Amino acid sequence: MSISPLERPTFSAVIPAYNMEAYIGDCLRSVLAQSDGDFEAIVVDDGSTDRTAQIVRDFTDPRVRLIQRPNGGLAAARNSGVAAAAGRFVAFLDADDRWCRGKLAAHRRVLESQPGVSVSYDWSAFIDKEGRRTGLTMSQARLTITCEALLLKNYLGNGSTAVVRREVLEAVGGFDEKLRRYVDHELWVRLAVAGHRFQLIPEVLTEYRVHPASFTADSERMLRGLEAFLEKIATYSPESVRTLAPLARACTRRWMARAAFVAGNYPEARRHARAALLLAPSVLWRDRRAAITFAAILAQTAMPKSLFNWSFNRLRTGLGASLLLAALLAPASQAQQAVSAAPATVELSVEKNDDAYLLGPGDRLKIAVYSYDDMSGEQTILPDGRINLPLAGAITVANLSLEDATAKITERLVPYINRPQVALSVVTPRSLRVSVVGEVNQPGPQLLSLQGTLNNFNNPNMTAPTAATTVLTMSRALVAAKGITQKADLSNIELHRHRSDGSVRVTRYDLWQTLMGKADFVDPVLQDGDTVVVSKLPAGSDQKPLVSLRSSIAADRISIAVGGEVRNPGEVRIAASQSALDAIANAGGATDAADLSAVTLLRQQDGQMQSQVLNLDAARQGNSEQNPILMAGDSLIVPRSGWRNFLDTFGRILSPLNGLTNLLFFFRH
Repeated sequence: MSISPLERPTFSAVIPAYNMEAYIGDCLRSVLAQSDGDFEAIVVDDGSTDRTAQIVRDFTDPRVRLIQRPNGGLAAARNSGVAAAAGRFVAFLDADDRWCRGKLAAHRRVLESQPGVSVSYDWSAFIDKEGRRTGLTMSQARLTITCEALLLKNYLGNGSTAVVRREVLEAVGGFDEKLRRYVDHELWVRLAVAGHRFQLIPEVLTEYRVHPASFTADSERMLRGLEAFLEKIATYSPESVRTLAPLARACTRRWMARAAFVAGNYPEARRHARAALLLAPSVLWRDRRAAITFAAILAQTAMPKSLFNWSFNRLRTGLGASLLLAALLAPASQAQQAVSAAPATVELSVEKNDDAYLLGPGDRLKIAVYSYDDMSGEQTILPDGRINLPLAGAITVANLSLEDATAKITERLVPYINRPQVALSVVTPRSLRVSVVGEVNQPGPQLLSLQGTLNNFNNPNMTAPTAATTVLTMSRALVAAKGITQKADLSNIELHRHRSDGSVRVTRYDLWQTLMGKADFVDPVLQDGDTVVVSKLPAGSDQKPLVSLRSSIAADRISIAVGGEVRNPGEVRIAASQSALDAIANAGGATDAADLSAVTLLRQQDGQMQSQVLNLDAARQGNSEQNPILMAGDSLIVPRSGWRNFLDTFGRILSPLNGLTNLLFFFRH
């Protein structure tokens, strides 16, 4: 079926399905319920022998399309869906998973506002076989996705979180159909190696279904899949595999040890734990659960069986699904995902903050007084810092934490209600005033807005419900300041916070280690009045500006002035990591009269205008020193060649003689 350009949808949901009659209907209903209806849903039936295809046909919505093909595996099914896709953005969804209603709308906002982003992805909530939320979420946060980071952990979580630009998939050739495991994981690594940008949407927009039986798969098959995954990556990033393969194997063994232990297969758990430590001892402290896992395995070996079983059963009963599922929910192809227990909430990977969020005028609160609906509802804190409740009257809550405000409201209701139970959350936080100074493209004060619902601000891990939520963090403030410059020292970014006693707490962050895949980044949540200071890169630093400028905290585009002998002189917009030759190309290229051996670069530096002459002819021959990365506000002046100036001058001298010759020619005739 051909689709005209005017009929093409924005999104193509690609849903591979094999014998999914139990879940495909639920999956499709979640797609059709999207608030953004500009999509097509392509179900690729990969040789199912059950009623999967018939259930899809029963959907009469014209946006649902069915493709049937012989069984060829997950990668082949996804590639078939991509080949049939008409949308600009391809959204992947496994047939047993679901999307939340605002999924596509949130991804549209990111992909259309940030043209430099190739892949957007979100967080997942876990659901059981019946589709009920387990209370667990997969909410791993990371600043920048790199090949090195992905070798150790699939930060995208699972196959249903990502939305990819269709032209990007076509350019890299789609999924590798030779792989049976790590199919999507390998594609993300390949995109990262090619320099494509990933953007996390810190919201739960995907529901990932957990099948406990699926975790009893043959471990040897899983290990063979890992080796095939590493062999494929070695074909295009051999140095990364050579350096990190032992640690990647150790991380997988660590996960297998944890899964075997919780399943009660203690000999298998010991085998994998021993292998993990032999491969890379550092695996013990790279994950906060690793030490607990190895300690539990050691305890099982050392303790009498009856005592250990009693202790473990008590722990399992006390923690419930948190202990059991946290070890099992993330497949080995995802390495170690951060799984947290918080009923119906998303756990954000944010800084442990000693200072609780303080309420203030403009915060919109949701107040719930259980069994008293007439006293429940939403209110905005007034400019005088108060809210008004029936019976209790005006209550001042400004400059109180949520915990203290809840206690104060409860206390005010005691004379009227027997043992009142009050729940308080912030529906729409007020705008925050922060400052970003130093090596950013637009230093100064920033008025930044938080959107969505936030609660439990006193919790060091800060939680947010599944509604659309954006948490204002340090990385968002850097982006709001138009991104870092190429002279930013990412190993020395400071957060200055004014405390209630008048002191200032300074916390230093090293983002360079994160970009290099050597450390996870904890993105601190900002508070009103915070200042972010980006230091200048010291002389002799080994940081590579090109790597920094390709990160998600760099400007997506910068403005450069290009004048002189170019076809379209004026302001051009280029990527922050692009060079002088790129800017000239964006200005339509040099004219035939241009002298590229003497291009002038003007740059405002420390309050002074600095000039540098570039030999872009040499740059074309591979001399990168003559083709520097540009900064916002730079100007390039392309001069006219001396030979062309000579010809023009000679032409002006001969111009009167040409007129005399024409006059003589006229009289002769």
